[in-house]
Amino acid sequence: MHLRGIALAAVALAWSSCLPCPQQRPLASPDGGVIACTRTSDCPVEAGTLVCTQTQDRLYECIGCEAGQCVRWVPEACR
Repeated sequence: MHLRGIALAAVALAWSSCLPCPQQRPLASPDGGVIACTRTSDCPVEAGTLVCTQTQDRLYECIGCEAGQCVRWVPEACR
């Protein structure tokens, strides 16, 4: 039984390192500056791109408004 617990812990640890960790990247305007916003609806959204509405949405690529600028949340493997 003890070995089973160790094996389950090892699998859980390996699996957790593969979970996506959302990273935010500022959206750039055509002139290279950032796009200002007060809410997500102020941000341009490309066809087929999700709009971030809740924290769990950030497990998928989506567009949101953070700290007054439009950002793209991109899931990447956790390090």
